[in-house]
Amino acid sequence: MKDILRIALLIALPMPGAQVRIGILGLFHPPAVTLTARSIEAGGERVELHEAVGVRAAGGHVVVTVGGRELRGTRLAASGPARIRIAGRISRAYPGNVEISAREGVLLAVVAMDLENAVAAVVASEMPHASPEAAGALAVAARSYYAAGSRHGDFDFCDTTHCQLLKEADAEAETAARRTRGRMLFYQGTVVRALHFGSCGGRTFAASDVGMDGSSYPFFAVACETCARHPERWEARLPVTAVERTEAARLELGRRFGWNRVASNDYSWERTPVGVIVHGRGHGHGVGLCQRGAEGMARSGQGAESILQHYFPMTNIGR
Repeated sequence: MKDILRIALLIALPMPGAQVRIGILGLFHPPAVTLTARSIEAGGERVELHEAVGVRAAGGHVVVTVGGRELRGTRLAASGPARIRIAGRISRAYPGNVEISAREGVLLAVVAMDLENAVAAVVASEMPHASPEAAGALAVAARSYYAAGSRHGDFDFCDTTHCQLLKEADAEAETAARRTRGRMLFYQGTVVRALHFGSCGGRTFAASDVGMDGSSYPFFAVACETCARHPERWEARLPVTAVERTEAARLELGRRFGWNRVASNDYSWERTPVGVIVHGRGHGHGVGLCQRGAEGMARSGQGAESILQHYFPMTNIGR
């Protein structure tokens, strides 16, 4: 029976070569972009592209200007690799096919890309220029996160910290993904949605410590020597009467006062006549792999597997 369940699980997981659909540009809500791709299809017509084209939202329709004329439809499909530029904001390349739709005058974009390309992009975004072993540990964690299943309805994942950051891969990140290709974290036979974050205050949190879901894996609290020796400290002054130590409360404060105001879940606070002063350590939710700690372990000579076993106790690495 266990063997049958294991086979069923492996069939359900994204295998190397599988694709993930990632919603992109969600932080920018662009009404218009400039697109470069091999070809596009819109309004029932397919056109080969030889230069960048302008794409804009018109209510619930997508309008693209090609060779002096406009194509209009509810959906635009671009054959990748593609590059999307938002004037004055970003220009980003995606190694996959892109679909663009529109809603209330805003463009919504989704890229379908190879799982391993997505893993490399996460590593480059979250830990640029990391040591090879630290980058390898993050690659396994990022792949596991994707393999654990979709988090959205219209697409699988987003490109923000709600899921995993997704910018552009570089050679170092591509090497990390290639060296760990197909490897994932398992706990009691189930792939772990391996959370990761920037830095802790010297010890990570269990999921229950900050009100996060630990039903499939509890995310045990573990010591982090690098951050314990040299914690990243921060301070915030907030016009509130109290601060609750949960990830949901931290995100709500971020929505109200700015995403970097309460940088982590490791803090103390004191009340003042005009609000509270929060004294904190670390950056991020504090659950799972501490990226700064992983880099410290790698620089001390420990490999990717040791790093993962430290931050994800009682797991095993497999394919």
